[in-house]
Amino acid sequence: MATLDEFLRSRRLGILHEALSKDEVRGLLGEPGDVSVKKHPEIWKYGPLQVGFSRRAGGEGTEPSLEWVSLSFVDPEARLPGRLAWEGWMPSGMTTYEEFRAHLADAGIPIVDGVDSGPDRHMALESGVRVTFDEGRLYSISYGTRREPGVTHLKQVAVHIPSSDLEAIRREAATNGVSISALCSRWIGERVAHLQPQ
Repeated sequence: MATLDEFLRSRRLGILHEALSKDEVRGLLGEPGDVSVKKHPEIWKYGPLQVGFSRRAGGEGTEPSLEWVSLSFVDPEARLPGRLAWEGWMPSGMTTYEEFRAHLADAGIPIVDGVDSGPDRHMALESGVRVTFDEGRLYSISYGTRREPGVTHLKQVAVHIPSSDLEAIRREAATNGVSISALCSRWIGERVAHLQPQ
C-alpha cells in the first residue's frame, strides 16, 4: 500500500520508484491509458497518474528509465491504478494550501522552498517533491528529474508573455498534469542542455 507521506518524504510512490524501466512499469501498472507523442521525455498516463521516462545523462544508447511522477487532482472522478491503492490521509482537489501545510506540519515534513501567496502557490520539499496549488486548491504533487551533480540550489525568474501564450501553456500543463512552472522549467531545461559546452 502506498502512503502520501512516504511519497512526500522519499519520492517513492508505493511500488513505483526512480530508475524503473518502461517494461518494469508496464509489468507493475499494466498498459497506460495514453502515451505522449513526444519521446523526450516519454509520458505515460494512468488516470490521475503520469510517469515520465528519460535517458540518463550521457545516455545515448541507454534505455529510458522512470525520471518523474505526477499526481493530478484536477478530475475528482479519476482513479489511480489498482496496484497503487492508498492508505492514510489522501487529499483531493478541494484540499486548500492551508490544509496541506497543516498536514505537513503534523507529519513533520518540512517545506524548504516555495511561493505561499498568489493564485499559483507551490511548496518544495526536501525530497524534491513539489506540491502545486491553483487558486488555493491542490492541483498536483510531483517530482522531476534529479538535480545534476553540483547543482545546490534553484533560482526563480519572472517573464512577461502575452495572455494568449499563457493560456496555451496553461492548457499544455493541464494536459500533462503538471504546473505551469514545472512545464516551463522542463522546457527551459531541455533547451539549456543544448546550450551547454560539449
